[in-house]
Amino acid sequence: MSTSTIAAIATASGQGGVAIIRLSGDQAWSIVEKLVHFKKKNIQYPVQTGRVYHGGLSLPKGPDEGDTSVSDSAMIDEVLVLFFRGPRSYTGEDIAEIHCHGGAFLSRVILKACLELGAAPAMPGEFTKRAFLAGKLDLTQAESVLDLIEAANIPMLRMASQNLVNRSLNDRIEQLAREIFDLQSPIVASVDFPDEVDEPAREPLRKKLEALQKSIDSILEAASRQDILRRPFQVSLMGRPNAGKSSLFNALLASDRSIVTPIAGTTRDTVSESFTSKNGTSITLVDTAGLRALETTEAVSVEALGIDRSWQAAEASQSILYMLDATNTLKPEDLNTLTKLSSLGVPLLVVWNKCDLLSSKVLPSNPLALEAMTLSAATGEGLPTLFEWIDKQVQTQYQTLPEHYLALNQRQKECFHQCREALNEVLPILTTHSLPLDLATVPLSEALRAMNTLLGRDMTEVMLSDVFQRFCVGK
Repeated sequence: MSTSTIAAIATASGQGGVAIIRLSGDQAWSIVEKLVHFKKKNIQYPVQTGRVYHGGLSLPKGPDEGDTSVSDSAMIDEVLVLFFRGPRSYTGEDIAEIHCHGGAFLSRVILKACLELGAAPAMPGEFTKRAFLAGKLDLTQAESVLDLIEAANIPMLRMASQNLVNRSLNDRIEQLAREIFDLQSPIVASVDFPDEVDEPAREPLRKKLEALQKSIDSILEAASRQDILRRPFQVSLMGRPNAGKSSLFNALLASDRSIVTPIAGTTRDTVSESFTSKNGTSITLVDTAGLRALETTEAVSVEALGIDRSWQAAEASQSILYMLDATNTLKPEDLNTLTKLSSLGVPLLVVWNKCDLLSSKVLPSNPLALEAMTLSAATGEGLPTLFEWIDKQVQTQYQTLPEHYLALNQRQKECFHQCREALNEVLPILTTHSLPLDLATVPLSEALRAMNTLLGRDMTEVMLSDVFQRFCVGK
């Protein structure tokens, strides 16, 4: 493992209350000491791990400026410094963190100073990669770190945390690997020591194999159902032009995100924004172009492209709000669109907007018997009820998931598929007595290799780099 000291800004870009500059490596503390002036009464040597120290941070002077030590007179910020001595740290190396005020420029200046004092810029995911290489995490745990960062709902947080803390996915993979090894070992023993070990009976091996295949199929099926955990819950606003979609979009977000005018067709493309529901789920709200029947000459127009994207958004949604103008009648075009939306198989709510303009709350009939409600995007009437409906859809969808989550990422699913395909090659060997039993050792070795790849064993540097490239710099 590399012994160079790396540094990066570990907090999100932009301004905030606090920014963190993280260093990992043998020189982490010595670089901090060249930047931060600690009052003697506030620090003891040797520096204690897990302690927080307060000091003034000054930029180091150049070689032509004489004394290179730091002092209060040149201080640019008051900071807190955390120190974790390896191997009892996240990366297994010495780690130091400088917690400064959260100015974007300030944090970049401090990072630049760390680099000038000998640190190397950290690559994406390099801190977690070092933790993996030091044996602090297995690869599935390292990937759970990324899952925690990217989680958009509580079930995903629980799944990622469960594996990171309890190694739940790792333990399941280890169990499968042992079962594959137990299937292979008597075959190998009979081949290597034919005079001492009899060839194992094929029928018990076949039963073990089928149980293995069933277990992997169950994992892949659950992972397919739980793919929804890896993306925000999407709600699309659909409807004819000037139904009030953009007004409702802005009202739900409590901001003027979409342009609203009295002119029908103002929105020509999808606009998306996220908000957080009561239960903590990240919801992506999509404002779409108005749907209407186009003339033949309009088939390649900008509006036509916008309508195509509206339907793409609907197909990618977990819930759809179809908006109607309560001051107008239900048109055949609306019925055709609602019929098509119903066929998508996702929860659909008919929203009658502009109810504040009605003298009577009696609405047109609903021939399709779809769930419907009234509201006013302009006054906010009905918005709490709509929020409750969206929360209900979120809860209903997540309640259908198994209690134990295995929301596999793409790399993990590919490894499980490779293992399953290898095991498929074993079955005809076990059931065809004319075939030598030792032929099964090759696909069984491939299945074991897939399990080892899942855990990060025997992986090349290129393969590891591909995994950690998805991480942000500083993690």
